[in-house]
Amino acid sequence: MSVQEIEAAITLLPPADLADLAHWFQQFQAHAPVSDPDNLTEEQVTQIRAGIGRGLEDCEAGHARPAAEWAAQLRHELHLPTHLPDTDLFPRF
Repeated sequence: MSVQEIEAAITLLPPADLADLAHWFQQFQAHAPVSDPDNLTEEQVTQIRAGIGRGLEDCEAGHARPAAEWAAQLRHELHLPTHLPDTDLFPRF
């Protein structure tokens, strides 16, 4: 079936069926697979994967700490108030 045939059939739908079709199509689009939503090049994807790999290696080697541990250290070193949550003190946390 061509796009023109689909368009012709849609124009013949009664309003209630058209509304149902519109709802279905929104759901379809929301779950449709996207090959590359960011339009990244293969080189960029390779660089990102390499960076993730280096990060995982750092974690496995013990060179990284959980964010909560880092925040607790900063809170202690800078004598920050304990009654404020980390999200108030460290907005990007």
